[in-house]
Amino acid sequence: MTSHRGSRLAVLVPLDLPRSQIDAALRVSLNAAFPGLGDRPGALAHLSGLLAFCAAQGQPGDVLDVTAGFVNLNVSLTPATPASLALVPELLNGAREQLLNLIGTPACA
Repeated sequence: MTSHRGSRLAVLVPLDLPRSQIDAALRVSLNAAFPGLGDRPGALAHLSGLLAFCAAQGQPGDVLDVTAGFVNLNVSLTPATPASLALVPELLNGAREQLLNLIGTPACA
């Protein structure tokens, strides 16, 4: 038996959006990937846990590493480096705009 594992890295950015907008964007994204999944009760439970971990433990520029196994997600947070901090301004506007576009809200400066 072989396993297929993926690793995803993300640089944390301060979105400064209400949780309701973030949850709505997550639901839309889940529904786009898996129709109907985002509307199910508890669909955001794991994602909400990940967001809570990032909010409690992380700072802008920290690097989140999520590795998917067969059963669990392994999550680690690495402190910001000069290179990851330099990405924050570039990523911030794009991340906010993408989330707001998912829920049909125009991004305003």
